[in-house]
Amino acid sequence: MSIIYGIPDWQGVIRTEKFTILPASDDPNQHFALPVNVKMGNDKKDKPDFFLSFICPPGSADPETSIYTMINMGLETDQHIEEAFEYLRQEKPQATLVAANFAAEAFWNLEIPQMEPIVQQFAWENVNTARIYQRIPEAAGLLIYNGLKETSLIARAAVQCQLIALVPRLPLKVKFNTRELLQAVWDLHPSQSSIPRNHIYNYFLRDPNDLPLTIEEGDYDVTKRDLFSQTMVGHLRMKLGSFAASPSIAEGPHIGLQDPSDPSLPTETLWNLDIPLVVATPLMFDFDPFDQVLEIISEEGIDYFTYFSNTPELPNELTTENVYVDSNLPPNLQNVYAVDVNLRVEPEYSYNGNAQTKLHKLFPYPEPDADPPIVSLRFKHPNQKIYNSQVLIITMQYMHQGEKIDRTGDYLYIGADQIPVFVTVSATSQLLNQAEIDATIADPNQSISDRGTLNADNPAATFVYFAELSQEASLEIIARSVEDNTKTLHLDLPPLSTQLDLFSFPEFGTKSIEVTVNFQSGTDLAIVEFLPEGTDEPRTEMFTPTDNQKTVSYSPGSLFDYRYRYRLMPTDSSPIPDWSDYLLPSEPLTLEV
Repeated sequence: MSIIYGIPDWQGVIRTEKFTILPASDDPNQHFALPVNVKMGNDKKDKPDFFLSFICPPGSADPETSIYTMINMGLETDQHIEEAFEYLRQEKPQATLVAANFAAEAFWNLEIPQMEPIVQQFAWENVNTARIYQRIPEAAGLLIYNGLKETSLIARAAVQCQLIALVPRLPLKVKFNTRELLQAVWDLHPSQSSIPRNHIYNYFLRDPNDLPLTIEEGDYDVTKRDLFSQTMVGHLRMKLGSFAASPSIAEGPHIGLQDPSDPSLPTETLWNLDIPLVVATPLMFDFDPFDQVLEIISEEGIDYFTYFSNTPELPNELTTENVYVDSNLPPNLQNVYAVDVNLRVEPEYSYNGNAQTKLHKLFPYPEPDADPPIVSLRFKHPNQKIYNSQVLIITMQYMHQGEKIDRTGDYLYIGADQIPVFVTVSATSQLLNQAEIDATIADPNQSISDRGTLNADNPAATFVYFAELSQEASLEIIARSVEDNTKTLHLDLPPLSTQLDLFSFPEFGTKSIEVTVNFQSGTDLAIVEFLPEGTDEPRTEMFTPTDNQKTVSYSPGSLFDYRYRYRLMPTDSSPIPDWSDYLLPSEPLTLEV
């Protein structure tokens, strides 16, 4: 299976006021629901998943004396997936729907009046969930605390992310001077290192005669200028650009572009816009992060969402740094034995002139009552506390050594962005109430075949790789009924992070049978009973020569009981016949009477 097969495709997108649906490439039934918004998630008590943690000196529990503040909040996306699924099934009875997948790398913005905007990186840990657990400036933490305490905080937040999808294809070839086009785009937003995507999109809406490019092949269709612009932005992002953090929510998502003066750039560039291109499309979703929090504070007080912890007693020497190591790795790692992080002080900074290395274990996850994750490092000078960190990932065949990153300060965060490539497969509780899921990632070009099982106790599984999977890789899903493990369903998906739901399977949802009764023996009435699998209540339909075609609909008893049986009832005193074998509703039923 090519990795291009079955991924979201902007060509043929369906937009309504409530949801956005992308079809899958080369699969007429598979679809993806794009998030409508991002919101703060809820914890197990159904309260906002949010905490402010103040790290204070020993013996103190006062925000005014805090050394720094940690903000901890869970995020989730909302696709309006049930409404989107019902909309799809009206047009396509076999349609399936899953949540669209974001690339792991993302940024979040927080803007509060009288405070410098915060823009920090985070990583999606699942298809539609993420956790922001990061250090913020002391002044920002105190401002948020006081605003929440007085229930008067005004804030705006956003997440910047990337959707992996195909851009629209157009039967055009465009040619341009590379530096000239890049400079023209740079001039849309001078003096900044990146450009708002919307500025670039609007730029390519212009008449091509007003752009520094020529149409080498094909005819430009002005009625499709929006597709032309979207396609050009996608090619620019993937071939001459990069993902970049937007400094402002108002500007929307940004794209970083190569410097027009870069000597490695080709003089001329030719793009075939008809060739499928997978693009990381930048998106931004803004939301009010504290709306629900303020509601709870008005009832329970600020203490419900605040936590205080203390640093260890100050070391005898000012040359010691106690580094708090925090991590947020994807859930339930399957093909990994260990994830560690090395903290290393090079000889020129070490207290004794020798390299100093400390290994801290991140996975397997520490026990809840384990010692605080603090690593002590000693330095030569109190004003040169420089060290580096390196993530180590150990599997059966390989040990991956991540990039060495220079660090300072007493807080180190290791997130999912430190893992080269990972695929997380998760399932909703509604699906796991009916099924146990086997997920297998196979890549024949790299001799990969990794399997994980999802159930009510382990609703997610993550597979880690050190190089991109090949175009022949696949994700195979086998769902087994928890009531009868001989009943199975099967899905073939691209090897991307996926959240499975009941809507992911064509067997779910209302079924329709196209029934035709051919009257040949002079009979003027046919009585047909239909019995959905897993139920004991048949449905009766009557047919006549003038009304001999009907669409018969029924609701399956469960995800696995989606077939039906029928019997033709006698119109006289003849014995009632046996039920037919189980049949598939997708196949028309023709009866002869």
